[in-house]
This record gives sequence, C-alpha cells and structure tokens, in this order.
Amino acid sequence: MQYSVERPVIYDIVRQLLDITQISHKTPIMFYGDENKAAQKNSSLARDGLTENYWPFNEKVYIEVDEDYEKDRILSTAVRKPENLFIFKDEALGVAIKPVYSSSDVSIQFKYRASDKNQATRWRNEMRTRVSMMRDINLHELTYHYHLPELFVVIIREIHRLRESNAGYGESFEEYFTKYLTINASLINNFAGNGELWAISERQIRVQGYFDFDDVPDKPEKEGDHDNWTVSVNYRFRYDKPIECHMTYPFMVHQQELDSRFWSTEQAYTLEQQNKVYTLSSGHFSQFESDEINKTYASNKGVAIPAYDEFAPAAILPSTLRVFTALTSLDPSNPLFLFNLSELGDVQLDPEVLSFIKNSEYPYLGTDYESIICLCLYEGKYAKKSGSLYVDRNLNVFSTTAMDMRKEYRVRMSMVADFLYLDKDAIVRLGQYPDAAIKILAAINSGLVNCGGQKDLMKSRLSWKDISRLKLLGDFNFLHLSDSELDKLTAFLIAQAANTGMTAWLNPLAEGNVAKLNDTRSVPLSTLSREQQMHWIRHLVKISVSGSVPRLNQALYVITAHQE
Repeated sequence: MQYSVERPVIYDIVRQLLDITQISHKTPIMFYGDENKAAQKNSSLARDGLTENYWPFNEKVYIEVDEDYEKDRILSTAVRKPENLFIFKDEALGVAIKPVYSSSDVSIQFKYRASDKNQATRWRNEMRTRVSMMRDINLHELTYHYHLPELFVVIIREIHRLRESNAGYGESFEEYFTKYLTINASLINNFAGNGELWAISERQIRVQGYFDFDDVPDKPEKEGDHDNWTVSVNYRFRYDKPIECHMTYPFMVHQQELDSRFWSTEQAYTLEQQNKVYTLSSGHFSQFESDEINKTYASNKGVAIPAYDEFAPAAILPSTLRVFTALTSLDPSNPLFLFNLSELGDVQLDPEVLSFIKNSEYPYLGTDYESIICLCLYEGKYAKKSGSLYVDRNLNVFSTTAMDMRKEYRVRMSMVADFLYLDKDAIVRLGQYPDAAIKILAAINSGLVNCGGQKDLMKSRLSWKDISRLKLLGDFNFLHLSDSELDKLTAFLIAQAANTGMTAWLNPLAEGNVAKLNDTRSVPLSTLSREQQMHWIRHLVKISVSGSVPRLNQALYVITAHQE
C-alpha cells in the first residue's frame, strides 16, 4: 500500500506544488519515507528531470509526511453499504468485489533548499502573494493503483470451477475473470518479471489542498557551508485512500456447495451465549446493555437455514413475519423437490403447528394468504409468483415450475400478521386447531415487537380487533379447558388487571375468586355455569390485551395450561 498508493499520491501533490510555486520540475524530491531511505538516481520508474550529477549545493525539496485517518468518518466508512463502484461483478452468481476507502488527512512538511538567499526569499514572497490573492487553496489530481488480494482470485477460481462443472458455459477462467473485471485492471510484476498481481489503477480528482501557515512562511535560514538557504512550509490535503477490498460471494454455485475453506460457520460472539452471574447492581444495569435491547429485535428476524446464510430478499409478502428462510440444493434426478418441512436439520417446527399443517394447511401453503402460514419461493433475491410451490401430505415441498440449475433458490416460511388479508376459510381452519392457534398467535405477537414503524404492519402487538376478527374467543377456544385450567386462567387475568391499576374494570370483584354478573349480585366462581364462566373469561382476556396490560402471548401461554 505504501508504494502503490501513498508514495504516488505524495509525489503527485509535490510535483503539482512545484509547478504552482514556480520551482523547476528538475528539482530532486527527497522523500525518505518510513524506512528513511531515498531512491538512488535513475533506479525507479518515476521521471527524473535532472540529468546531471547531484551536488551538495543543488536545489532540493525535502518532504516529511504525517498521515492519519479522519476520525470523524471512521464509523461512516462504507464497507458493505452500496456506496463504491464494483471492480468485479458477476450479477448472475452474486460475486462482487469493491474497494473500501478511508478518508485520510495528510500533512506534508515541505522544505525547499534554494541555491541562494534571494531565490529563497522570492519563493517566500510568492507564498505571501498567493495568500493575499486568496490563491492558497488548490485542486489536485492523484494517480495510484492498488492490488487485488490474491485470496480473492483463488476464491473466484474455485467459483469458476463449480460454475463450469454443472450446467456450465464453456468459458475458461481467464475468459470468465476478465469478462467481469473492470477495464482499469492490469497485470503487474516486478523488474525480474515475477510475482504477477492484478492491480486496479485509479485517478482521483477534486482533492483540495492548502498551505497551513498563519500569515506567511517562516523566514529563510542559512544551511551548510555553501550559499544554500532553506524555507519551510506545511501543506495539508485530504483524500479517499483505498485501504482494502470487500468481496461477496454465494455459498451455492450451480447447486453445488462452495468448499468450507472459503466461509465460516461460527456464529458471532454474544453475551447471550454465556452463563452469567451478576451482582445486585450490575444485574440492574445489565438491563440497559445492547444485548438485552437486541433480544426484543431478535424475535422479528426469524431463522436462517443454514444459520450463516445472510440472505436479504428484495421484497417480501406484505404484512408477514418470517419463520425461516431455507437455502435449497436441487437434485438433478428430482429437480422439483426442495425439502421436507419435518426435516429442517437443526431447526424444528413445533409439533402442534406441524400437525396443524399436516392435517389441514398443507394444500394452501403455496398460495398467498390462503393460510395463516405462507411459503414463498425466491429465485435469487426476487420472489416468484404465488402458487410456485405446493406441499404434499407428507410435507414434501415441491416447485410447480421448472428449476434452473444455474440459479439460487430459497424458500421463506412466514406468518400473516394482518388478518384482513386472510381468506375466510383460513380463519375457520385455524379455529379447529386451538392449541396450534394459540402458539401461532403468541409467535406473531412476539414477532410484532418493534415492528410498529413498518408501513405494512403499523403495530407492535396484536390488538383486540385482531383477535376478535379471528373469533378465537369463541367457545371452541375455552370449552376444551378443564375446570382447574379455567380457574388458573381467570385468576391470572384478574391478578394482571389488578396489578396494572385496572381494578375499576373488575369492580366489585373480590379476592380474585368471585365474578360479578350484574350490579347487585356477586357469586363464587365455582357456582357459575360454564357459559357464565366463558363470558367473564372473554371479558378478562379483552382487558388483558388492551392498554398497558401484559402482552397477549402471556395470557395465551396461561391458556395452554402446560405449567403447574
């Protein structure tokens, strides 16, 4: 980086300063760099205007450079953001390379050794005149090159091998590589003709530089035993320095998995993975840590299969929450088969939900909004039309259209969070499986946390209207509960209402075990009929999902009566 970017940039600036300040372009530039070494005469490819020998009394320009990152822009450096231009891009496979730039502040200590005092004074007066005319700020053009990392070329070579081994195009690696490589790339090597590297040449314009002194440069000073006098000045500029390259590439190439040498399955380290013991004070403060805050967002993300797949679709089905997104691998002997819903590797669907799908929903999963659970097929980043998938009785998922072995496919399972979209029959079928319905609703309610800003949802939890629309507070939702389960539910809801200051809704309920049927008569809960119990439970559930009372999934969890 020092010899391909930093030194060429500095030399460009200094040569342009020589022209600006009317110093002969034949004047040698002494730039020792970090190693405190100067290039020998005619030992580099840079132009050397002085054809005679160097003498101690020759004019010279000495420069020292101090470079550092612009601290205010470190956090805004574009790495994965769509900011910089690609230098390699195969859009069909999703292989792309682009540079990463860091804004650098550079200060050059510019020391001009003149042949005599008059020349040094003239140069200093020129600087003073430029300041008077407000011409101390200059625009520069920089030329440099940076190297394409050798590892990237190795990865692209492996991707090309997989590309050609299954449904290939008949292209050699050189043809493929240069086809998608920028025209600014070229092969370079050392003076011996060895060590070939791909280099990207660039020209950067609109680089602004200025002389950094208060009024005028310092007065010239005598140097050595000859007639030489020196005058010094600082010059500053800022440019976008290429510091590295960023590469994105797929895990699957033409339905073949890339070698595990080129990607990592390790998950990022988080505190959630650790067993923690807190002191009293640190336990309270931990509630404000970012890991705790992120837990509320984690429920919105769903699951990726495999876990290291970072797929981000271009669009999703409106008003749905992701359950999982699965990357598929096609079998050439059965190219329409994708996977089985009961065989998802480390991920498993809830048994009751899986039973609900197998006994009721599997014919409707592939069509948008015909079930509360939807399956959507993605080709690359884009969803295919509704009806592109179907599921058989054994929960095998198939495509309804021919699949291209050169493309990448994923299946997204989601839950419909806006029940206005649902087909009427879907609501009826959901009501026939109350245990699965309760778990699905609790999952939707949990997934809606922090989704209120999304235009297709506009809510952070299920409302009473949502539940009423599903009619899940009808008799089928409670009549299957035993007397003890009803008592637990009723006591829980009364306690929650009382704890949240909503006792006015319950007056004159007393001690949490009696119910008020009208304004004049209170009776014990045990003496109420089943129908009367249903009436009050519905009333209490309505209270529990309104205002600031605990979220619906807490009440739904108690309804299942799996605890105690």
